[in-house]
Amino acid sequence: MYWLGVIAYSKEHDDVESYKYFSEALLIAPNDYWSRIERAKWGRLPSEDGAASGKRAMTELDIAKTIRPDLPFASEFLVAFYSVEPERKKKELVEQIDRFGLDLLRAHDVAELLQKEGKHDEAKAILQRVLDQDIGGRTAEKIGDLEYRIGNCEQARQWYGRAISEGAKYAVAFARLADAFTAMKDLKAAEQAYLDGIAEHSEVALLYGQLAFWYEERGRLADAENTYRKGCEIHWDSGPEYSRDIDYVAINHQQLANLLMRLGRHAESVPLLQEGIARLEKGMAGTNVDEQKAQAVEFHIAELKGYLGRAYVYLGRRQDALSLVESQLKNKPFRFARTWPAVNLLMLLGMRQEEALVRELSALDQTWLKLNVRPNATLDCFSAWAALATGNEKRAFEKLVSAGPFFLQASRQSDFGGDEALACAITYQIVSEKLGESKRLAEASEFLKRFPGDRVETMRELFSIRQRK
Repeated sequence: MYWLGVIAYSKEHDDVESYKYFSEALLIAPNDYWSRIERAKWGRLPSEDGAASGKRAMTELDIAKTIRPDLPFASEFLVAFYSVEPERKKKELVEQIDRFGLDLLRAHDVAELLQKEGKHDEAKAILQRVLDQDIGGRTAEKIGDLEYRIGNCEQARQWYGRAISEGAKYAVAFARLADAFTAMKDLKAAEQAYLDGIAEHSEVALLYGQLAFWYEERGRLADAENTYRKGCEIHWDSGPEYSRDIDYVAINHQQLANLLMRLGRHAESVPLLQEGIARLEKGMAGTNVDEQKAQAVEFHIAELKGYLGRAYVYLGRRQDALSLVESQLKNKPFRFARTWPAVNLLMLLGMRQEEALVRELSALDQTWLKLNVRPNATLDCFSAWAALATGNEKRAFEKLVSAGPFFLQASRQSDFGGDEALACAITYQIVSEKLGESKRLAEASEFLKRFPGDRVETMRELFSIRQRK
């Protein structure tokens, strides 16, 4: 049963099935430490939201600690769960260190907490205690960060140099060394740090983008343009730093387009942005794009389209800009709304009503992103609506079915109200109506009776606008 649970989450990415198998393993052996830990970390009940899942996991890990007090793993996972609760995290770390000693990761975690408390000397002392354990330079880099943070740039430079010489040769370490040199006004050394990093990581877009911006700030525009262009050519979908590369491949295109427009070379920015959009869309069609990566790529595509629309406006191609906006608001309204280039473009076009609508969409989207209660109802309803808006009725039906139990459960709770609940019910209603799901339509309509009619109509208009062909 234990290994079936492992397979369920590691191979099939099914945390509900994983929970079931680990539960069966615990029925057979209630004191099995590993099943308890794996269920806490990877299992999920279908009815659980994020908050409930986290509370259950922490209870499970506390039980695991009592089963095997001689092992640190349950406590280490608890430290991760306590990331937003500094006092509990610190208490758990102190207990860990008392029982198992001070190692690299514990020292790094404790030092981070001490710095947040303003205890920089104590933090540095903790890190120095484990320097001899670290053969990869990570601890030296942490001390460099600490020194840079409190303004000791010369010491930071020394520690970053040591970190790189000890093996911390990843891109960010070179960028931080360049930051230290820049703060010391040693610009030649700062530029060389960036170039050394690029020589070590020629396929990491981050360094090209940062060096190009560094050139731009110092008026070296030809060097900036050349470096941005190299960064635009990076294959973002490969290598260990792909998520950062997604950001910086897109940023390189954006910053270069901005630079070209500032120089009056608007026509050159259009093919550049079109190429960036095409490359990201091609990457989205790949087989290795997980959900998190897909969201990041979609966000950057929306940003680049905002910049492209801006370029169209400057070139007098107003109809092209309007067509781009119409397409984005129809197909990717929330993704488009979360990008400042979208709002900027609508302002340039004088589209005041659409600008207000985008801002409202963005506010709703941000609300949903911050949800820590009942996310299944709201996000599944919105996913169903978004699928319907883009013509994917099969996906819309699947998400509607998924949303159903959560919506009914949430609608029975008196504290489920406000814009979150209203938007949830409106999207549930719209999709049910479009798909001919009369029972679900009645459920949504009944729930909407809680809200003032004018507010319901306003919200319905917000979403129905996006349904127009």
